[in-house]
Amino acid sequence: MKIGIDGRLGYKEGIGRYLFELVENLAELAPDYRYILYFNAEHSDYYTQHAPRRQNIEWRFIAGAAFRGREQWNLIQAVKADKVDLYHATFEYGAPLWLDAPLILTVHDAYFLPPAKSKEYFRSFSTYLYYQLMMAYGLVKAKRVITVSNFVRNKIIGHSAFYSKFKNKISAVHNGVGSEFNLNGDDDAGITGKYGLDRYFLYVGALTNHKNIFGLLSGYAYAVRQMPDCPRLAVAGKPNKSLWNLSELLEKQGIVDKVSFLGYVPNEELPGLFRRALAFAFPSLHEGFGIPVLEAMACGTPVITSDRTALPEVAGDAALLVDPHSPEAIGNAMLNLCRDPALAAELRAKGLARAGQFSWRKMAAETLTLYRAVLSGSSH
Repeated sequence: MKIGIDGRLGYKEGIGRYLFELVENLAELAPDYRYILYFNAEHSDYYTQHAPRRQNIEWRFIAGAAFRGREQWNLIQAVKADKVDLYHATFEYGAPLWLDAPLILTVHDAYFLPPAKSKEYFRSFSTYLYYQLMMAYGLVKAKRVITVSNFVRNKIIGHSAFYSKFKNKISAVHNGVGSEFNLNGDDDAGITGKYGLDRYFLYVGALTNHKNIFGLLSGYAYAVRQMPDCPRLAVAGKPNKSLWNLSELLEKQGIVDKVSFLGYVPNEELPGLFRRALAFAFPSLHEGFGIPVLEAMACGTPVITSDRTALPEVAGDAALLVDPHSPEAIGNAMLNLCRDPALAAELRAKGLARAGQFSWRKMAAETLTLYRAVLSGSSH
């Protein structure tokens, strides 16, 4: 069997992790299948360095600017030439036009807000429109739809009577957590020393509005006002040009000297930062899943996260769930973990157990089951 897999967004952190873990594990679970990855040629250097290589994995580089007509045409010609038995579009707006092979579609999240309220998710109205149309096309075309959480599945089904018709072909298949996130902290002191950190709360993620970076900083400022010697906050993530007024908030809240902005942190350093942190604070406003929550738990780090979207589904009872719109709730959770070692120990134990319920191998095995269901029911 030949399985075509869309790798065009594999250079992006979240989708790339999903894609590469999926393919690596599929190649081991079903070694008799051939997996053909379709990459955009503009990012060939990245894929050459990072994409999985195995005897049963092949690469195709598709020429043309991403999501433009030439790329779409070249992609479908390549898929037809390969005569794949199944095609897996690994992101919600990735279903190729004119595809004659059975389609499986993965939806990481679904954004149904009107254009005026979707500006932080889309660069322009045209990208918003493209997303909506292509996702609708993919949902109609797909034999099976995978969502990364029940939250996303319910969001699609509940959006409209039209989308609710697809509920029987939508399955939630949870993401996993990498084996490098563990309790083995032999080199951690060198990593935290590099960033000048000792006792600290940690945030890892994009510095964007929907990740609630302003809410996190306001919550931390509340904690500092209650406890002036509160451990510092370390923020790991690429700066975002839309957050030019971040320094204004820091000055206003009086926490300029209490927050360390680490910038981009290489993946190999993240486990060490998690393990040495007092707690991981992730009060995001919206997540389709929330992989960093599991990564922190797997490293034995207590977690503070939001009580909405997919985060309670991922965290279970192994985290402090807070209202992300309440700085007091965020700050009080931080204070509780500072003042209550027993609570921290309880969350550490629960978090390790919770993270153990998720794995990329399990995700790939459940996906493979869906592949086989489609292949056995298809005449292609």
